[in-house]
Amino acid sequence: MRTEAFDAMATGEWELAPDQWQDTEPLLWKPPTAWFSVYATPMYGACH
Repeated sequence: MRTEAFDAMATGEWELAPDQWQDTEPLLWKPPTAWFSVYATPMYGACH
């Protein structure tokens, strides 16, 4: 079933179905001017 879904997405033959929200993960908000990295490593001398 999962590979069928990938094929449908690739061909554009899919529709959204109504569903309920299942789970929410908390996210850390970063201000637009804050330095950000995928590795979340602060720059030298930066406050954290």
